[in-house]
Amino acid sequence: EEFLRETIESVLNQTFPDFELLISDDCSTDNTAQVIKSFSDKRITGIFFEENKGTVRALNHLLNIAKGEYIAVLGSDDVWELDKLERQIKKLEDNPSIAACFSWATIIDQNSDIIDDESVFPIHIFNQKQNDKAFILKEFFLSGNHFCHSSVLIRGDVHKRIGAYNPAYRQLHDLDLWIRLLIDYGICMIETPLVKYRYIQNSDNMSQNTTANNVRMYNEGEEIIYFLFENI
Repeated sequence: EEFLRETIESVLNQTFPDFELLISDDCSTDNTAQVIKSFSDKRITGIFFEENKGTVRALNHLLNIAKGEYIAVLGSDDVWELDKLERQIKKLEDNPSIAACFSWATIIDQNSDIIDDESVFPIHIFNQKQNDKAFILKEFFLSGNHFCHSSVLIRGDVHKRIGAYNPAYRQLHDLDLWIRLLIDYGICMIETPLVKYRYIQNSDNMSQNTTANNVRMYNEGEEIIYFLFENI
């Protein structure tokens, strides 16, 4: 509830206006539903689950009903720069061999102020250079996922071919998808922050450095790598 209005407005105010905005409310216990319903823009479709599905199943439900030529994902507290879609769509239309486009991200706090202190958050973690797929895969295995999920724009037909998110993974469902994507397709990185990624200290969300999250991340990472090599 606290951040959702800013997130939605960052989509509605995009310089590329031709989109559908699908928003899932996964049994929230605050006023999230009221925030969604307060918008009258016809491009918005709200989906209000009666039973909690969790992040991955909620994402997959949205993927199943999405009609757009391209698919973008946005976390409920992250923010897009206003030209995010326009720049990425142009990149994909100019480069038909590329299946997905990512961008750099700026890290913000709960007040939407920029975090520039490395002791609080590794502020350059999402600022990856354009590289070939072999280099990217190697970096995934050596140092983990450094692609901002809220920055992705992927061709809808490609998403259907590689499949949806794997609900077995709670922490690394996006990394698993990126690896499946890279096996068969090329990607590009716009080396400019087109997303504001929100990091909230001392919260209980999935990006926190907690023992439970770290154990899940380690186990999921090992399994993802195992299945990759098992399928080669």
